[in-house]
Amino acid sequence: MSQTVYSTSQTATTTAQADVELKQVVKVFDQEPAVRGLDLRIHQGEFFSILGPSGCGKTTTLRLIAGFEVPTAGQVLIQGINMNRTPAH
Repeated sequence: MSQTVYSTSQTATTTAQADVELKQVVKVFDQEPAVRGLDLRIHQGEFFSILGPSGCGKTTTLRLIAGFEVPTAGQVLIQGINMNRTPAH
């Protein structure tokens, strides 16, 4: 399973700090990868959606961003701060 993230944003630039950024995020449950090597940048004011078939990691990705799951590898950054060890509450 490979994951490709497309951005159609006209205003976001690759040099600007993203408000939400996932860097090579991996999440494994019982030796089964749910998310593999995901890179994602979401800038302020940007609208995005996650589309895909059942079991492709959509909900897991959102749970990682929300802090309900900790990545097996990689980083979840919110406004540049690594959230990997920050509790969701």
